[in-house]
Amino acid sequence: MDFVFLSAFSHFRSPWAIVSYDITCQWSKHFWDRIREFPPHLQVDSASMELNFVIPKFHFAAHGTGDEAGDTEHAPYSFNYKPGVGREDGEGIERCWVDADGAARST
Repeated sequence: MDFVFLSAFSHFRSPWAIVSYDITCQWSKHFWDRIREFPPHLQVDSASMELNFVIPKFHFAAHGTGDEAGDTEHAPYSFNYKPGVGREDGEGIERCWVDADGAARST
């Protein structure tokens, strides 16, 4: 996942980005440390780019609601608390999967 993400972002020029991933609460841990091991052309500069990691809303319930003890650590990953995202749910990429299912067996 790191390689795919960094390859895509090597062409991305923006001071900030919202990164939506269903297990971002785990994947984003030690992210900045891991990318230092990649070649310089793939690295994202933490000083010049702010990455905001969020969990898509459909997947968020699987991480806990925040009402139970121990679940509140997922609140920082909620779309609801990120400035600049509006009322996004982060699930758009998965909505087209049903149309692609027929091709899955042949690809």
